[in-house]
Amino acid sequence: MFRGIDINTGEWVHGYYVKRLVVFPNKATAYQYGIVAHGNNVKYPPVESREYPVHPDSIAQNTGIQDKNNTPIYGSIEIDGKMSRGGDIVEVFMPNSAYPKRSIEATYRFLPNCLEEYKIIGTQWEGSKIMFRGIDIKTGEWVYGYYVAANMNTHWIVQMNCFGDLLKGLDYPHQVHPDSIAQNTGKKDKYFENIYGSIFIEGRMSKGGDVLEIAKSEIVSVQWNQQVAGFDTEPEISFCDWGWNETCADHLGRVKIIGTQWEGVK
Repeated sequence: MFRGIDINTGEWVHGYYVKRLVVFPNKATAYQYGIVAHGNNVKYPPVESREYPVHPDSIAQNTGIQDKNNTPIYGSIEIDGKMSRGGDIVEVFMPNSAYPKRSIEATYRFLPNCLEEYKIIGTQWEGSKIMFRGIDIKTGEWVYGYYVAANMNTHWIVQMNCFGDLLKGLDYPHQVHPDSIAQNTGKKDKYFENIYGSIFIEGRMSKGGDVLEIAKSEIVSVQWNQQVAGFDTEPEISFCDWGWNETCADHLGRVKIIGTQWEGVK
């Protein structure tokens, strides 16, 4: 069993995975990816099957393992030479580890079977509700994972990959610039990219959030708003009250990430 995000609806569909080579009238070729879903029909041969076009990066395969709530765990797979981002993010408990509770990104080829407990907390495609990012002080690159404020006013991102250090198998902490830290808002732009918002760090607003272009007319920054206890934009979007409420759902298709507050507009 596979799953993927329907290109037309943005919803998960489950079924068989198919990849087709399409030849266009001008002789150009391209691959199309789909999930052949059968709904709740368990008869064979399947009745009323339907193929849904899906984003290739969202495709994942059932690992055959369930979490503590008996929910099947899906793992990312290799698509056209690179790993997809459709697998689950799983919180695991490793009692004999320096970090007993951690999160890993499930792949079909790697999911430890020696752990005490699994719990699905999100998907790699949609992002975990607790995911943060920041700029690594040493490399200048973005890193993603848990945010940890340590002593001596240092700030760290612990990667959400338990084999981040392949030799030790431990989460690898990255010291990051505090002003670059941002949190996943749980929303995506028109290209299904995760939108990150600036948050309060040591009493002031960070500069790690995204810069958005709205309907090709407004440029706004995403940041935490204490008054609404949620993410908002600065300045506020004129056509709706941007508190990530459902009344703005129709406008999300016109939102495009064009840069970050840390790096500036691309």
